[in-house]
Amino acid sequence: MGLLSALSCLVPGALAPADQLINIIERLFKKTVAQFNFVTYRNGNNGGATMVWSIRRVVTGHDENGRSTVIFDDKNGQVKEMDSMPGLVLTDLWETVSSPADNSGTDDAVNRPVRLEPMTGGSIFRIVEFPPDGDWLDKVDVSTAFDSVAAGGAHDDGSSDPLRHKTDTIDYIVILEGEIDAVLDTETIRLRRGDALVQRGTVHSWSVKGDKPCVLAVTLVSATPAV
Repeated sequence: MGLLSALSCLVPGALAPADQLINIIERLFKKTVAQFNFVTYRNGNNGGATMVWSIRRVVTGHDENGRSTVIFDDKNGQVKEMDSMPGLVLTDLWETVSSPADNSGTDDAVNRPVRLEPMTGGSIFRIVEFPPDGDWLDKVDVSTAFDSVAAGGAHDDGSSDPLRHKTDTIDYIVILEGEIDAVLDTETIRLRRGDALVQRGTVHSWSVKGDKPCVLAVTLVSATPAV
């Protein structure tokens, strides 16, 4: 049975304009695993306040009797707006520092300064918000920006693109909101909400051509470089 036929069985008059069908589909399949809103994050280095996404962070662990329990239920984790890149915000939700990961303890794994890459053998789970290019490209100081997330050596200094960089990681990325261009050596590909990207340690950049930010979730895992 086609989608329109299936909807016509569920909803009277489902053979309707496309925007109505989209609303129906969203109501039928909407997931409530996480709810997002905006909060104000202040960073004096960029001279003001930035509106960033806030996400409820729920982390499980074990109590003193070895029973499964929630150890954190809060907003965000560790937030960092990159210096001289207003609106480009990293929100770290969790980190591991070894492989296999150590699931013991109840300390907050991201109670430390935000850095771009995980430790060797580790991983970082984060949310990244990219502002429209026009909001920051004329304000950026590349060295200052990458140094602010302990990644001074990640940027491609031979490029005029301020976001062109490479990390020793494999990154599992899902676009949560908006759209963004992933810029590679041989091509540029547009990613939209719901798209997934496996970024395997290649040199790359990001570009938001529209007038709205792009928000993505990413898990960075330490990896051996291919080249």
